Amino acid sequence: MEPPSVLLPTHVPCLQGLLLAASVLTIWNIPSAAAPAIEAVPPTVLEGKNVLLLAHNLPDNLSAYHWFKGKEPLDKDLIIMHEIKSQETKQGKLHSGRETLYPNGSLMLQNVTLKQSGIYNLNIRSAESDQKSMLVEVSIYPQLSKPSIRSNGTTAVEGQDTVEITCDPPFLKTTYTWRLNGKELPGDTNVSLSQGNTTLTLLKVSRHLKGRYECKVQNPLGVFRSNPFTLDVFYKYFEEGKNLWLSCQATSHPKAQYSWNVNGEHWSSRQDIFIHKVNMSNSGLYTCHVNNPTTGRNDFKVKEITIVENLLKPHIQIRNRTVLENHLVDLTCVSENTGISILWTFNNERLKATDRVMFSWNNQRLTIRPITKEDAGAYQCEVSNPFISKLSDPVSLDVLYQPSQRNFPMSVPVAAALAVEVLAGLAILGGLAYFVFFKKLNQMRRKSMLSEDNWTHPPTVDEVAYSIVNVNAQQPKPPTSTSMLQQSHKRFSEVKKKNNGICPDFTVSFLTHSLPMGSGRWGLFPCSIHSASKLLPCPSVSADARHVGDWVSSHYSSRNGVGGE
Repeated sequence: MEPPSVLLPTHVPCLQGLLLAASVLTIWNIPSAAAPAIEAVPPTVLEGKNVLLLAHNLPDNLSAYHWFKGKEPLDKDLIIMHEIKSQETKQGKLHSGRETLYPNGSLMLQNVTLKQSGIYNLNIRSAESDQKSMLVEVSIYPQLSKPSIRSNGTTAVEGQDTVEITCDPPFLKTTYTWRLNGKELPGDTNVSLSQGNTTLTLLKVSRHLKGRYECKVQNPLGVFRSNPFTLDVFYKYFEEGKNLWLSCQATSHPKAQYSWNVNGEHWSSRQDIFIHKVNMSNSGLYTCHVNNPTTGRNDFKVKEITIVENLLKPHIQIRNRTVLENHLVDLTCVSENTGISILWTFNNERLKATDRVMFSWNNQRLTIRPITKEDAGAYQCEVSNPFISKLSDPVSLDVLYQPSQRNFPMSVPVAAALAVEVLAGLAILGGLAYFVFFKKLNQMRRKSMLSEDNWTHPPTVDEVAYSIVNVNAQQPKPPTSTSMLQQSHKRFSEVKKKNNGICPDFTVSFLTHSLPMGSGRWGLFPCSIHSASKLLPCPSVSADARHVGDWVSSHYSSRNGVGGE
């Protein structure tokens, strides 16, 4: 194969060198040999399964290899070793009988346990007594199963009872999460989780904590959910404007007699009490008295009723529901109630403060800065007092963002070769642009000369002659004939004849037009001067024909220091 330089034009030697360098850099960018390594197959494994610690690219000149548990090659952590020359294999202190060593240096761990999780070290030794250690991590997780929920009670009195709910069994290396009525647990100072989140404690339970509880267990190899557990909460607090119904039940024969007292005053002699749209004045102690008229036996039961302010549904204010990525957004939770707590949710999940997500001192205002495409979704705010809570309607936020650009890694040699090729291409384009520019410039000069103000009438062309004159070290004499144009041609012919047609320095190419210009003047339009080293533009000349020869001779003499004939 011929080198790339033979394909390049011979008139651009500098670009030839650039492109050749680029080709060499591209061709010889050969990757180095792969280094020895080990990997766990699979990288995560369930307890009781097998995992292979696979060795790659081990050198041929090995004398022995040792397997250790841990980062350091310590004798107390040796699992197994093998001497290649003697084909001798020895078991270490950590060998359990479930490890198998293969001839290629790989190690199989069978029926693994959680205790076998951790770092493994393959130490290889060459015939020159050089040592090298390679590390790999083995992750072992328990086999999960469907959990179950147990509790100290299925009912509770609001503001009075404490409820504990536990998710069984307690798996190791497992994440536990809780949900209430299909959503994340609401934020509440009376809700606490144990270490590991296996037990949920509800202190002085409130009505918004009643419903269906579920627990989820999860590790990288599995996920399971429990059946729902239902907690019923008996109200002690009632919202203003709601209806209140109280009923008193007693087993008696004959039928018992009932009476109600409110805050020590007689209220009713019926078994049930119904109050339409309660108000704050209806708070107090409600006592139900029962009496057996025949036996005279009687009993009573007291119920505390607290009427709380009506909690109105909040709403969210936002200036623009469509925002640009990396900008900020403000959301405000508006409520007509006072003395309330405010929480925020995002896609039905509790929203927590981060370096980008910020809350005002009372949580009423939510600011996200800068916003990202992951922040697009549904936002809600929840207002609550110690007894009840209300959730706003969701507000959807859209985030406009630019498509992500992938960055592809590039080695230094490849980048250098690419840079050289780009520079070479730019040099070629620059040369072409230079040539086209001066070609256009020359054409513009020709058009400018043909449109001079001296042409007052459309000229009539009598004769057109094209001559190439080779001028040597001769000084032609000024023409004296009345025919200026004929003497000019004669002078140039004599010069060319004396120099035997050889031009040591330059050649003048011009086009002469025998066109009348007035006052006995003729037009001479040199086209170009071709020097031995470069191309020079010719000035336009309009003079008496007798000066043509003088102009050529004097121009040549001034360049070469040569006198006349």
